[in-house]
Amino acid sequence: MDTPTGSPLKAIFGAALEIEDAADRYRYLDEACQGDASLRSKVDELLQAYNRIGDFLASPLQVTGNTTERWHAMEREGSIVGRYKLLEKIGEGGFGLVFMAAQQSPVKRQVAVKVLRPGVDSEQVIARFEAERQALALMDHPHIAKIFDAGITDSGRPYFAMELVRGTPVTAYCDDNCLSVRKRLAIFSDICDAVQHAHQKGIIHRDLKPANIMITSQDGKPVVKIIDFGIAKAIDRPLTDRTVFTRFGQMVGTPLYMSPEQTELSALEVDTRTDIYSLGVVLYELLTGSTPLDKQRMQQAAENEVRRIIQEEEPPRPSLKLSTLGDKLTNVSHTRQTDAKKLVSVIRGDLDWIVMKTLEKDRTRRYSTATGLAQDVWRYLKDEPVEAGPPSTIYRLRKFARRNRLATVAGTIVTVSLLVGLVGLTAGLLKAERERKNAQHEAAKNRRLLYASDMGQAQTAWEDNNVEDVRSLLLRHVPRSRDSDLRRFEWYYLWNQCSRAINTPVVRLSQPGVSAAFSTDGNRLAAGGFNQRLEIFDIPSLRMRARRVLARPEDEWVMSVAYSPDGRYLAVPSQGGDILLFDQATGQEHRLKEHGDAVNTLAFSPDGQLLGSGSDDQTLVVWDVTSLKPVATFSHHEDRVYAAAFLPDGSRIVSVDSSGVVTLSHVDSQREPLVVADNAIAALYGGAIAVSPDGREVAFATNDNGLDQIVVAGLAASNDAEAAIRFIGQHADEIRAVTFVPHGDTYLLATGSRDNTVRLWEPSSGQMIDEFKGHAGFIQDLVVAPDGNTLASIGRDSRVRLWELHERRFRDIIDLDIRCVDIACVRDSGHVLALGVDGRIRDVDLVSGVVSMRQESQSDCYRLVASGDGRVLLRASHEHLELATQDSDHVRTLPFPDEVMAGPSPNPMVLTSNGENFAVISVRGAIYVGDAERGVTLEFAGHDVRGQCIAIHPTKNWLATADQHGTVFLWDMHTGKRLHRFVDGEFPFEIEGLAFSPDGRHLFVGSDDNLIRVWDLEADGATLRKIAGHTGPVKSFLFADDGQTLISAAGDGQIIAWDLETDTKRFVFTGERTRIEQLAWLNAHTFVSLSGSELRVWQAATAEQVDADFRLISHGNAR
Repeated sequence: MDTPTGSPLKAIFGAALEIEDAADRYRYLDEACQGDASLRSKVDELLQAYNRIGDFLASPLQVTGNTTERWHAMEREGSIVGRYKLLEKIGEGGFGLVFMAAQQSPVKRQVAVKVLRPGVDSEQVIARFEAERQALALMDHPHIAKIFDAGITDSGRPYFAMELVRGTPVTAYCDDNCLSVRKRLAIFSDICDAVQHAHQKGIIHRDLKPANIMITSQDGKPVVKIIDFGIAKAIDRPLTDRTVFTRFGQMVGTPLYMSPEQTELSALEVDTRTDIYSLGVVLYELLTGSTPLDKQRMQQAAENEVRRIIQEEEPPRPSLKLSTLGDKLTNVSHTRQTDAKKLVSVIRGDLDWIVMKTLEKDRTRRYSTATGLAQDVWRYLKDEPVEAGPPSTIYRLRKFARRNRLATVAGTIVTVSLLVGLVGLTAGLLKAERERKNAQHEAAKNRRLLYASDMGQAQTAWEDNNVEDVRSLLLRHVPRSRDSDLRRFEWYYLWNQCSRAINTPVVRLSQPGVSAAFSTDGNRLAAGGFNQRLEIFDIPSLRMRARRVLARPEDEWVMSVAYSPDGRYLAVPSQGGDILLFDQATGQEHRLKEHGDAVNTLAFSPDGQLLGSGSDDQTLVVWDVTSLKPVATFSHHEDRVYAAAFLPDGSRIVSVDSSGVVTLSHVDSQREPLVVADNAIAALYGGAIAVSPDGREVAFATNDNGLDQIVVAGLAASNDAEAAIRFIGQHADEIRAVTFVPHGDTYLLATGSRDNTVRLWEPSSGQMIDEFKGHAGFIQDLVVAPDGNTLASIGRDSRVRLWELHERRFRDIIDLDIRCVDIACVRDSGHVLALGVDGRIRDVDLVSGVVSMRQESQSDCYRLVASGDGRVLLRASHEHLELATQDSDHVRTLPFPDEVMAGPSPNPMVLTSNGENFAVISVRGAIYVGDAERGVTLEFAGHDVRGQCIAIHPTKNWLATADQHGTVFLWDMHTGKRLHRFVDGEFPFEIEGLAFSPDGRHLFVGSDDNLIRVWDLEADGATLRKIAGHTGPVKSFLFADDGQTLISAAGDGQIIAWDLETDTKRFVFTGERTRIEQLAWLNAHTFVSLSGSELRVWQAATAEQVDADFRLISHGNAR
């Protein structure tokens, strides 16, 4: 559709409101904003603010006239704001209106008053407004606009008064007054001084451009005034107590003047050098009349193309830019009081170098300070060598000659000097090249160290449930176009941990949330929060439909919300113990009065005929919804009633009070309430409670001896509290919410905590089967959507996250119920086979967590290995070997000439990657080699003692074996000939792990002295290096597909990722600190670990998954 004429911001905003379809609106905004990221950002903010207001009048929830008037109030010309009378609107931005105003006292003067624009007073906008005000207050410089005063308007919006700048943008002023290049440079040095002052005060402007650099006249001389610190950033302290958050992927600033780091998606922190870049663009424009990057092209390019242009394309030097202007060059030269040829000559050389140094893509190559830039400009004006010039002897001699012309008469001296300079230049170039390579090496080393450090911090942040910090640390290492990609398996593993939060729909509240409820049809979500706010959202559009303040004063929580099962009523607590019952069909409000103090919990009976309420007045009341009268009042609690829930038949209700007493009451109130749990179990603040769908169990949260635990009590034995209660799990902090979740024919239990996590439990076993992380504040309530597929968690971070409950994903931890000694992965199937100490093989479904027995083995199994592709299995018993393929039921029995197993400790055996050949070490140290068709084909004496480990070379017919005395041999599998004996002077030690590298060039040996030894096979095993870092015997090895990552597991319970280029520890996968028996690849991006009876899954994101997540983030849809 066409964009109406008039103000672009208003016109585009108004036109966008008329487009209901989100995809059509997005395409329209792309076309209308023409690549202007700043304009697009402002339009998006207005649209988001509009959406937050919602269609209030369409909702049965009504607001008062005073609230509506206050919302729509707006300061206009003639209005009085504090001590100022607004005279004329002189400007407007994305979130502020600027007026010329008259101050009457204590002095009479004209000032500029900036007021927050109506309708955009979100937390983020107010934070940015306060940040600008604080930034201006910190600075005191003649070239920066001063702030005089600040306050709040009568309509509740912040404002501040500042110096009224009657000026012209610097480029327009210079052109209008036809200032020469030297005069322009003098003005530019004043600009640098002002910017340096801001930097010294810890302020980065981030939007330096001609429109924000005004020139006024004072005594006939130009005076610089820098204005608009609206997106300024503090270096070492916050500018406001509010959180100022730049949405990931949002370009803050004006693209034509933005530095490459401002456009990065990697969360790279900008510093003062971003302003140096912007100053360079301004200087470029002062000299050439145009910006380094073509304005028309930038306006027409899509946002990602704009990023690429800024980050990758090198602008032409100013002198070259002039040569491309054609007929425009004449006018540009005229406004600089010179002709075209001379202008090019003046700029070519030093000014080229000064400008290009400020525009370096690598910020470390720019001027470090604005003062440094100004000093170089003054060096040019004084005809001295500039810092930006080539550091050669000839260059410095040329500068000297220009300042000292008489000294050039001696031609012989000059010639000799030039020759000396050439020799010095050559030596300097060689030295510079060496230093460049050394610097590159050091930079690469430092990047690797930073990467490893950040990965460790990210893992710690994940353990602390801080997903935002994890994502921020990971994004620091998304490579820019010129950087090598350091990301390895651990980066993708951590990204996979964050990916669920990125892809989870989020409802954004205006206040911290405390309670939530789905409507019966699941199409609406009601959320109660701080300041007595009730907000209703459409699902799945996530748009707010209505907002209401329920009572005064506002500094109270809406502790509970509840929809009736038929969807007709919405119940919420109100002031002084009242309950508001909203009739969704008629729009009527009913006020229920019985409680004498605040209501903490509301719950409808399953048939919707009754409503239960618990209060700080220590009573539990049951209401008849039809008559709106109480039918039962229970006063047996001796403390505040925090939570209540009906049983499925509606005849009984459970409740919990703040002292920890849980009771079961009959609605007819004729019987004495039964105590399910007494106050020996101290309930937490919030009193979470839930009844199972079959009505047989009640779950609640407790704190027992400092442990925050989940308790399930059987209601059938409710009169015997001790026998009925069992503890099933715990969180790291207070548990605020519990709810049962349908799961096929049974149910699971979900819990939410102050540790910011939501966990899913199997109630009968107490096993945690899933964990949801993403909230930046603790969880207050959990509700399940009517279809049972979505779990909503509401948190103090003002977010409601909608988690998919039945998503097909691997479980992180699976309990096998018995200690296992071997695992074999069925590649790309989601199944793992585990061999228990009882000799039986278990089939583990990693998605469902179901562990089932396999029956095809003819006798007890003592060893289980799989081929590299997971297609072939080799099982060993006392009498024989069994070879089985995964794609058929056929099992081949291979007679064995010697006892394969003896006692509980199995002998080593191995299959080739294709499963066609195998090798086994027997009890007496003999080595057997065979194939699937013929069985054993070769037997030879290998070791004098029992063998410990065995491995087959990936490409050659080589076999490596190790015995319990630490001897390692290399054999020819076809002939049995010993090829090499690997010796380390520190022998003997017991070897626990053995593996060839994927390229076959190295042999890795793990031992009980906690070291990894690496022998170079191409050097005939003579070269040995050692890798230290484990604190227990090294048991198992994996190699990632990147060829640079070794993953090792040890008896200390650690799984470590090593950088094979440097043999340094890059990442530690944390888990239970118990002995790791084995590692195995499930697929190219997932491995599993076996530790006793516990199987853990370590899954990394695929490149395709990361790309999809980045697209969500770059379009502002990240959760």
